[in-house]
Amino acid sequence: MKFYVKIFAISFIVFTLIFGGITLWILDTLNDLNRVDIEAVDAFKNDDNLLDSQDEEELDPYAKMINDSKRFNVLLLGTTNNLLTDTIIVASFDPTSKVLDFISLPRDTYYEREGYNGKDQRKLNAAYGVRENRAQSAMNAVSDVLGMPIHNFVKVDYAAVAKIVDAVGGITVNIPFNMYYTDPYDKPPLVISFTKGQKHLNGSDAVKYLRFRKNDDGSHSDGDIGRINRQQDFVNKLVRKSLGLNLPRVVGIAKEYVETGLSTKEILSYTNSIIGMKNENIRMHVLPGVPEYIDAVSYYTQNKEETKALVTELYGGIDGL
Repeated sequence: MKFYVKIFAISFIVFTLIFGGITLWILDTLNDLNRVDIEAVDAFKNDDNLLDSQDEEELDPYAKMINDSKRFNVLLLGTTNNLLTDTIIVASFDPTSKVLDFISLPRDTYYEREGYNGKDQRKLNAAYGVRENRAQSAMNAVSDVLGMPIHNFVKVDYAAVAKIVDAVGGITVNIPFNMYYTDPYDKPPLVISFTKGQKHLNGSDAVKYLRFRKNDDGSHSDGDIGRINRQQDFVNKLVRKSLGLNLPRVVGIAKEYVETGLSTKEILSYTNSIIGMKNENIRMHVLPGVPEYIDAVSYYTQNKEETKALVTELYGGIDGL
């Protein structure tokens, strides 16, 4: 039930940190963020079919397209137990076109890694569960899945969700259907009860709305993809509401709940790049694929051809095609 609760929180935090206006007070806060040493991931460093030479003229057209781009890709992670990632998103910003793309990757995406043969270990979210440098491991895996570089990461704790929503004064959503779900074993016991129609959500209600997966009677169970779509709509509204006087309070929350490899200098650099971006240039995507069972385990199987087409679209296409 918590798989995509943090999608809006981590997306919103990274957006405001990298792409929001910065005051002196915010600058002091940025200097105090919890930082982890990582290395940017080159999507083609281990792929001889895509990158046969360091010579620019000999690059595969797809690799050249990405190599020539100024896009900056940040992996957004959300965790509840610090072992597995409940939320996996890539925020990809093009400073030339002023376009910000969010790509949501289902946590159950089938992903094989050498030496990890357990059924749950073949899920994308398990890449964060390694003993050493979890963020780097997750960056490597996501870069491999998408076929694009991952330059840095931001991880946010689940506890930030309600505080962020309250900090911006709540968010109004359209409840698509009556929602009723209970979990007496949650701590505290969970009761989700919303009537179809427009509703202004405070932090507590937003968490419940974003945790919803299906009703107690099994109705309106649209799986992880349906939930991702609701989360992406929420992200869009939250980002649009974020700019302005709400920003200092949100960044203050980030100080307590965020872990990142971004330096203050990098954050400030991309702040300048975002100036002039239009709201309609914030776009939402989902990793192409389908849910299916493999060896009696539920996975999300990626469509690699459609993924490559999506990345090609984001990067502006391949010259000559």
